[in-house]
Amino acid sequence: NIDELTSIITHNKNGLVFACKDSRDLAGKIMALVQDINLRMALGTSAAQLIKEEFVSKIGGIDKEYEKIYNEI
Repeated sequence: NIDELTSIITHNKNGLVFACKDSRDLAGKIMALVQDINLRMALGTSAAQLIKEEFVSKIGGIDKEYEKIYNEI
């Protein structure tokens, strides 16, 4: 539960937020993911869409430029 991260991650929409320094809370969130494939799939899909819309498209496809350079090397 860090401001810089929760400005991107919305609990139960595109990730799970846990209390800082609370290992039980973290363990509970991990167990929820382990036990619920639908939750994992929904959060992963939503997170991927957020990254695509908010970061990849806003930087004008720079990821493709990096990929091109990487492949050339």
